Amino acid sequence: MKRTDRPASVALCLMTFAAFVMAAPSIPRAQHFHGADRARAELTRTDDVIARAHTVVRETMSQKGTRSLEAARGIQDRAWNSLHEDGYRLAQRLTIEARDEARHAITLARADAQTEAGVARIVEEINGRIARLSDLIATTGSRDERTLRLLNEARGLLEKSRLKARQSRYQQASRHAMDARRLVMKAEERVRNMHAIKGEHPSAKMMEAIERAGAILRDAEEAIGHGRVGDGRRLIERARETLRAAVRDGTAELTREGVEREISMVEQLREETRNLASSCPEPGIKDLLGRADDHLRLARGHIEGSDLESAWAEAVTARAMYGRISNLCAR
Repeated sequence: MKRTDRPASVALCLMTFAAFVMAAPSIPRAQHFHGADRARAELTRTDDVIARAHTVVRETMSQKGTRSLEAARGIQDRAWNSLHEDGYRLAQRLTIEARDEARHAITLARADAQTEAGVARIVEEINGRIARLSDLIATTGSRDERTLRLLNEARGLLEKSRLKARQSRYQQASRHAMDARRLVMKAEERVRNMHAIKGEHPSAKMMEAIERAGAILRDAEEAIGHGRVGDGRRLIERARETLRAAVRDGTAELTREGVEREISMVEQLREETRNLASSCPEPGIKDLLGRADDHLRLARGHIEGSDLESAWAEAVTARAMYGRISNLCAR
């Protein structure tokens, strides 16, 4: 009885062993896919840190931070290349190294901004922007009380920055200078908006509508940059609706000539922006430029269909995006 059972037992063992051998290759393959996904998540996380570091380095104009950030980008490029070549373990190790370097760049940049030379460098840059904007206002005659208030507030903050720097309180001096820069950027955006619709004599309500739409578009850009594409699209639609509502409420009266002029100005701005964007290191610039181009194409389509309200809303949306790209890439 035992002899007759033995062949069956051996066969069962062989079948079990064969099944194990056949299944064995799938184990490391599954581990590989899991490891690759985890490495990709780490790489994406590092990309976010590098983008944040780029913003800090750009604002502080720190040379030390710039060198450190360039090193981080180089390591991160190697990490992505390793992942594409199925070396996910190496990719994971390299991206962690790149992330640490990017954080070091942030530390260096912030420390550099809180020195006498760092504060002086930022203040000089902001003074230059104020001077250029003041000249533009003077030559075009586009005086606007709110714009002038923004510039005056920025000058006051720069004076506070100089005072703190003389007292060797460089951290506070740097903070005042950064606040001044934000005010100047708001003033620049306001003047851009006024120029774009100068033939329509925009009312205060229309200017407020344009500024609200611009703020919504900045939120949309941030959402898309963080992978929330659906949220970004909904915000872009909100911005367009804000502009349409301004027209429907009678805060502006559109003419075909005025909308055509607006679209032509945006097309000119597109060419200027493309030149800047071609050598711009900012992450996500190509995608933002593509979305702006889409809105401009829609504007042309609407004007051909005599839908002035939609054409104007799309053109202003595109202009806000091109303006944002210019601000990011010009610094």
